[in-house]
Amino acid sequence: VLKEEQFGEDILHAVGYVYVKKAAQMLGYETSPLGIKGYFGALDEMGQMFKLKRRAVEGQFAKAVEEQVEAAVREKEGREPETVDEAEQRRAISSLGVAWLISLVDIETTLREVVEKVCTESGVERQVLVARAEAIVTLGQIYSEC
Repeated sequence: VLKEEQFGEDILHAVGYVYVKKAAQMLGYETSPLGIKGYFGALDEMGQMFKLKRRAVEGQFAKAVEEQVEAAVREKEGREPETVDEAEQRRAISSLGVAWLISLVDIETTLREVVEKVCTESGVERQVLVARAEAIVTLGQIYSEC
């Protein structure tokens, strides 16, 4: 059902991506010598979150600059200002993209925290934690294929 909604498929892919990457990172800490795969997974995660946050900030900045440039061009060319409806529609479309990126940052941040807690819960046997991480990877692959 979610797949058919606006941004639904994107949300499923984001959830799948985070599940696979974060759970694989947790497995890397547990199964590789000195946890080196987990360390590299953490670096990859930091890079992904940096890129996503940068895109959101750039979107906000670009939106503001675009509005100022458009107003200056209209004034210079002597064109009439946009109607209220045209301006609102253009801003709504631009704002929707920025809002989506901000929402995506929130979704990914929350999922990363949850997966980490599920895969590192204290008082739970190591085998259970590894099984949880493996199950989350499988679930992430299913979501990514939607």
